[in-house]
Amino acid sequence: MTSSDLNTLLFATIGGLGSVAGTFLVLWKEGFVRRWSTATIAFAAGAMATTAFTHLSPEAIAASPASAPLWTLAGFAVFFLLNQVVKFHACGRGLTHLHPIETIALVGILVHSFFDGVAIGAGFGADEAAGRVVTAAVFAHELPEGAFTVAILLHTGMSRSRALVWAFIHGALTPIGALAAIPINAAFGEGALPALLGLAAGSFFYVAAANLVPEAHAQTSWKNAIAFLLGIGVILGLAEFAHALGYGHDHGHAAVAPAVDHDHDHDDDHDHDHDHDHDHGPDHRHADGASHPGEATTPTDAGPARGPTPPGGR
Repeated sequence: MTSSDLNTLLFATIGGLGSVAGTFLVLWKEGFVRRWSTATIAFAAGAMATTAFTHLSPEAIAASPASAPLWTLAGFAVFFLLNQVVKFHACGRGLTHLHPIETIALVGILVHSFFDGVAIGAGFGADEAAGRVVTAAVFAHELPEGAFTVAILLHTGMSRSRALVWAFIHGALTPIGALAAIPINAAFGEGALPALLGLAAGSFFYVAAANLVPEAHAQTSWKNAIAFLLGIGVILGLAEFAHALGYGHDHGHAAVAPAVDHDHDHDDDHDHDHDHDHDHGPDHRHADGASHPGEATTPTDAGPARGPTPPGGR
């Protein structure tokens, strides 16, 4: 495993710790979670939408303009179908507002966490700045998701110790997802990048638009509006900070050769053609047998070529 892979794994672990932090917030400060739950969801919505619009989607399109939109649509569709099966989402209406949850729901939540890790791995596959920004967005939305996941598990009668075990599994699946993205990038090279980035962008679009934003709208307030804008600002600020430190690159990947090189090549070709024209020498005649101005004449079978007639003589 290279140092770059270890770096990806480190940041994916940080992203997964968001759900663990949310779990401990519920167990330690349940009143705080109740008071700030909707604002936290609004912040996560802004962070995830900004990451999808400004990092994941542009990087996917830069890698493959033709296939990236299809992969993004596929990611959106997969999470729509997953949500239809799971019927569970982070909820801002209090810890006692229960959603249907059973084994398949828990599996769906864990799959979601796994894809968060894949998104981080894809981000680092594009460039360092994108990977760090995706990590911040994952942490932002894993925090409320982890909190509400363990809260619902506890309210459905699951023991505290068992709920904690599932919370840690939930967090661990994020770095596992990043680990899964590393060999895919290595095996398929740049061909895997638009697929991974597109799927990640689609999942972020769906979670932000269909999951988090409706819950933030459930309780309208200036606090939620400010939190949403703050989520946007944090991601944009992190991106600018990363670029200032020298991480990342522009979204255009095509390299353009310096113009002087093209001019040099053109001059060389011109000189070559020019020399070629003059190398024909005195033996060159056109297909019509006629000599043209500026070209040397050649002797013919009729006799040698005559020079100019001297004055007064024949």
